Amino acid sequence: MGEAKPGHSADRPHGSGCTCEKCFGKATRFTAREPLAPGLSWIPVSVDPGQYEAVAYKHEVRNVARWGGRRVLFLWFKIISTGKFFETEIFRSYNYPEKISPVSEYATEWQIANGGKWERRDQLLPKVFYDKVFLITVRPVKSGKYSLVESIDQLVQGGNGK
Repeated sequence: MGEAKPGHSADRPHGSGCTCEKCFGKATRFTAREPLAPGLSWIPVSVDPGQYEAVAYKHEVRNVARWGGRRVLFLWFKIISTGKFFETEIFRSYNYPEKISPVSEYATEWQIANGGKWERRDQLLPKVFYDKVFLITVRPVKSGKYSLVESIDQLVQGGNGK
């Protein structure tokens, strides 16, 4: 696996799926047979289409082989709306190139999470989404096998933007 660095355990050293700031963006390739986010034990779920309140709690950056090797950001949410989908984990995926366009879906939704515009592209880190309550829209994928977050519509309740 590799040598453990300060702040990392031996079972998850730097560069092997670590999401610390030093390793952020060091994505690994994976295939369609592997889960979208190894280590999260995510099981594809089907959630009724509609709007839900959810909290963003984790992100992962991957080079997705089945999507042409593109760099993709997976932002994970936990649904907190009462009902049968309470505490269901679901993700939002974004194209996540090195240079982010100001009109991209990621930049637009980052501004919702931040509560205002950004000034520098290199400061568009996903942690701005953490520990905030959003109103999200969920839809099924075309195959109908599972659901995903289609959009972040509104910041309902939030922290300090950091």
